[in-house]
Amino acid sequence: MEIRGYKRIKKKDIKRWFKGSNLIVYVLILLLLLLILLFAFKTIVSMHNDNVSSDSDESADTTEEDTGSTTEESAYIAKNQSYKIRINVSRNIAIIYSINSNNGFDNVVKAFYVSVNSNINTGDTFISEKAEWRKLDITGYGHYSTRLNNSEYICSSAYFTKTVGNMNIDEYNKTGSETAKQNALSHFTLKKTKATTSTTKKEEVAAGDGAMTDVSQAIIDATNSTPWPGESYCLRWVNDVYENAGLTPIRKESAYESYLAYGVSTDKSAIPIGAAVYGTGSGTAGGKYGHVGIYIGGGKVIDSGSTGIQTSTLEDWIAWQENATRNGDNVLEDINGQEQHGWLGWGWPDGNKTRGTTSDSTASKTNNNDKNTTKTKTTESKKTTTKKTTKETAVEKEVSGDGYEKQYTSSAGITYTLYQQYLGSYESNSYWDGTIHFSGCGPTSIAILSSGLQNSGLTPGDIASDMSYTSYGTLEKEMNALGMQCEVIQSPSAEVIQDNLRNGKVMLVSVGPNSDFTKVGHIMTLLDINTDGQVYIGNPGSYSEERYGWKDISEIMKDCRYIVVTDAGAAGIADSKQQNDYGYSAVVATWSETDTYIQTNDPNVQSKYGIGDSQSLVNQTFKMTTKPINYQEMVSQYKMPFDLLWAFLVVGEEKNFVMELADLVYNSEVEITVYDNLTVNEDVDDWSYKNRTKAVVSVTMNGLYNDMTKYYTQQSTINGHIDDPYGDDIQYNTKKTSIKKNNTINAVLTKANTWIVDYTNDYTYSAASSGTPSTSTSTTDNQNYSATPSRTENGENVTYTPCEELKNEIQRIKSSIISEWEADNNTTANSGGYFNQNNTGNQNYFGDDPVKSNNQNKTTIKVKPSESTVTVKLNYSSIEYYDRYIDIVDNISRTVTTTKYVKGVANTKAKDDPESDESNFVTIFRKKKHNKNYKNTTSVSSWLFEIIENNESTVDMLDLVKYLLYKATNRSYGVTEYDFSEFDPKTFKKFSTGEGGGMSLTTTMFTKEVFKQALQEYYNKTRKWCFLHKLLATCR
Repeated sequence: MEIRGYKRIKKKDIKRWFKGSNLIVYVLILLLLLLILLFAFKTIVSMHNDNVSSDSDESADTTEEDTGSTTEESAYIAKNQSYKIRINVSRNIAIIYSINSNNGFDNVVKAFYVSVNSNINTGDTFISEKAEWRKLDITGYGHYSTRLNNSEYICSSAYFTKTVGNMNIDEYNKTGSETAKQNALSHFTLKKTKATTSTTKKEEVAAGDGAMTDVSQAIIDATNSTPWPGESYCLRWVNDVYENAGLTPIRKESAYESYLAYGVSTDKSAIPIGAAVYGTGSGTAGGKYGHVGIYIGGGKVIDSGSTGIQTSTLEDWIAWQENATRNGDNVLEDINGQEQHGWLGWGWPDGNKTRGTTSDSTASKTNNNDKNTTKTKTTESKKTTTKKTTKETAVEKEVSGDGYEKQYTSSAGITYTLYQQYLGSYESNSYWDGTIHFSGCGPTSIAILSSGLQNSGLTPGDIASDMSYTSYGTLEKEMNALGMQCEVIQSPSAEVIQDNLRNGKVMLVSVGPNSDFTKVGHIMTLLDINTDGQVYIGNPGSYSEERYGWKDISEIMKDCRYIVVTDAGAAGIADSKQQNDYGYSAVVATWSETDTYIQTNDPNVQSKYGIGDSQSLVNQTFKMTTKPINYQEMVSQYKMPFDLLWAFLVVGEEKNFVMELADLVYNSEVEITVYDNLTVNEDVDDWSYKNRTKAVVSVTMNGLYNDMTKYYTQQSTINGHIDDPYGDDIQYNTKKTSIKKNNTINAVLTKANTWIVDYTNDYTYSAASSGTPSTSTSTTDNQNYSATPSRTENGENVTYTPCEELKNEIQRIKSSIISEWEADNNTTANSGGYFNQNNTGNQNYFGDDPVKSNNQNKTTIKVKPSESTVTVKLNYSSIEYYDRYIDIVDNISRTVTTTKYVKGVANTKAKDDPESDESNFVTIFRKKKHNKNYKNTTSVSSWLFEIIENNESTVDMLDLVKYLLYKATNRSYGVTEYDFSEFDPKTFKKFSTGEGGGMSLTTTMFTKEVFKQALQEYYNKTRKWCFLHKLLATCR
């Protein structure tokens, strides 16, 4: 009933509404709604047409901002560039550089990841046109569009509309790969930041590159005997090698599957020998198979390739996989879930995940670049790898060793030993045209690099023994032979040197005489770069402040000839601000003296040195040097960081306790003693040898006889006749004695009565003691004759005595003349017809009538020739004498005599006795007048520990503070025993002073009164804050 009535009423109302006076109004409203709907529909259609239109019709789609550019504007842009954009198309990274004072572009302003078309035009170009918005086909609009002169564009990710804030997030998220994003954040970030990364697996820490495990040698041996299984079976070969080495590999279907199951680490700088190394492969086999090989040490990998078993460097092995065209089968995730293209990591196919890590007690670190290993040269070019670059503080340290007094730790964390060519036992070793002392800058520079990059222990003497002279060719050859693959760059620019250093390279640098480092040519090392662009020079020829250390690049460029660049494996940029924070050091003089004596009976040696037969001093050098002593570092372990005092002030809220504690520090007594030591090295070379001489003779012989009626002559010429003019070889002895006296100093901490320990140590003088002489004998190959004559004679008056061959020629000439006379006179020397004038028997005459007298009917008388009457004159055009030494034996002996101070037994007494009459931390803490500090500190000790633990300058002191509080309160805070031997100067761990510095025991600029005043002001200003902070910390 009610429902029916309701329907009748509604029907009547509708009829009344149509017949009412408001009909026109309602119709107008309906028409207006229809117009709105039509306008909306038209707008949607228009937007749709815009979205599907092509960018090829730019005249229709480009906005008004697009079309405003002109040729004149393009020319202006090209000529007024102040920035350079470099886009790495392989890594999807863009880097913005700003111009420098030399109109070069080397200042990195910004770096970010980008998306790059696969068919983009590469090469140098410039910006020709700019627009705020540009149509990007169906994806939307690009903001801040830049057109390049090569018809390429740079713009933002797509926006749905030309409205800031309406970005297409999906398109933005496609920009760059995960690898590119990581590279952009790590490689180009120039300041140190803290970052957190989440990983799906925790990596083991490798024991170190080249670590030998208990199975390494067996695996290496098996690689030499395991046959090639055929193409595409890299994992099968690795598994076969492991099996032949006595292991049980777990055979997987692919290298990538094996890696995911048994990969240990992604760190390619610390691969144990024998470990399997995994990469992403080429991706051309139709699946995510990856690739695997075996690391054999020395930066080398052996694997099963397409044509057989092959060996390559690790870098080249990674490079060919990185260079493979990216596809879905060679961009794979590593064990940390990070996308990779190239290197994946290393592991053990038998499933052992601790072998070769710090958890492996059998793993031992070996040096794969040892001098005894086979040297190999790699001619392939190196691929630059991306390294994490951080801004760090570089450290130079005073040390003492054979041939060096300093070490330098670069901003990349690599420690180099700064060898000097004029120091050390090797300095007098022969090299090139002299000794290492004067000519060995090249080998010494290589030793510096090798000390840091390889930790090889090779000295300049070791390097020089492999080199005969220094040139860029010999430097390159030796570097490659030692495993430091390198590249020679002739006439480099400053930017090239700086860029290489920033990218983790170090180098040898050759400078000429126009530089400030040498008067002739010189080789040095460049080891680091700082934020100001200065470079760190390791100069093997000087520790002088003017010639080594941090220098402006312009000093190198004054006469830079070439550089020899090698990869350090890590990159860093030193913080130049930190380098200006100078401390204080003591400067002490040292000296060295070298006396050289020679005694010889060899006239050649005597002539060279102008000496006789007795022992004579032929050379003496005396050198004074200074050595800085970093005494502040020596006492740094006894400092109390200001932040520790401040922590007690904040928690204990008692100024007087902190002041008394500060007094305890300032009343410390520290003694540093400098001892003089003297080392005398007597090196004797006692040579015995023979001198052999040859003469090269050129002579003309003229024979003559006059029989009173006729001259008989004959001539003979001999050129280049070789003779041994002296017969037996001449025995000589030469004894060279070199006495080198080297004064060194030993700065030691002999007393440290400080706030925490009382350390003492006495040194005892040890009189001169000579060790047992070391002796050896060496033989040297016989020398060749000298290339030039040692002396020359010519003419008739010479000292040369004709040899048998020349005497025979003289005899032949005489006999020939006699024979000629006999033929003329038809007789012989023994025929008749001769008489003796005056019957003296001195002359024989021949005539028809020897009895005639008074010259009546006397016939012509002829004198008979004989050996004695025929003369032969010798005219020497030249006699050249050449010498050589043979049967050379060197009897060598070396005696070392030392005079030094010997360290006694150190005594370190802890100051932790609560009953001690002498004030210490414990007794001060327990004093009744400091009851407020006692109560506050012990009631919220956890907050004190939190402050100490979270502060860089005090974190290492947490256990010490807990122990001292235990001694003061007899209440355990987790540490009830403490090893105070760490305060022995030889074993202490350095406590960082952090930003707040420390209370140095040796400072004179920061007095106790100044400290107390500063602390009082600090306390007054912040006391309210301290209490509030403590209250909040307690309540939370």
